[in-house]
Amino acid sequence: MNAYFPVINDTISKRHKKMLDYDSARSKVRKLQDKPSEDTAKLPAAQKEFEDAKEVYEFMNEQLIAELPQLLDLRVPFFDPSFEAMIRIQCKFAEEGYEKMGGVQRYFQESIRNDYASGQLDAQVEAVLEEIKELTICATQGS
Repeated sequence: MNAYFPVINDTISKRHKKMLDYDSARSKVRKLQDKPSEDTAKLPAAQKEFEDAKEVYEFMNEQLIAELPQLLDLRVPFFDPSFEAMIRIQCKFAEEGYEKMGGVQRYFQESIRNDYASGQLDAQVEAVLEEIKELTICATQGS
């Protein structure tokens, strides 16, 4: 899921940061309650910061808890039809290619048709492609 939904990962990371802020604010309030400061305005400010951090964290946490299962449940109805469509188009491509090749084969010489049927033509094509790749105009050298 990490690679497919970077927005989800960002949200989870953001929630983690908000959790750290929440923990920090809670710790700050606890310290001020255990050892009161001479400045009486510090505790209410820390409590306000704590409440704000808690509210933001809980909102994000509840949102993720509610929406992640929905996302996981919806992936099957989304991916299954997409995968099926991809398989169907691959089959159609192969079918049409086979039909076109069958139509073109009748123009080949008998020896070429036999080479194609036995797989020797594929080896010849691969050998020619390798020769082409070795040409300096086709070479993929860092220049």
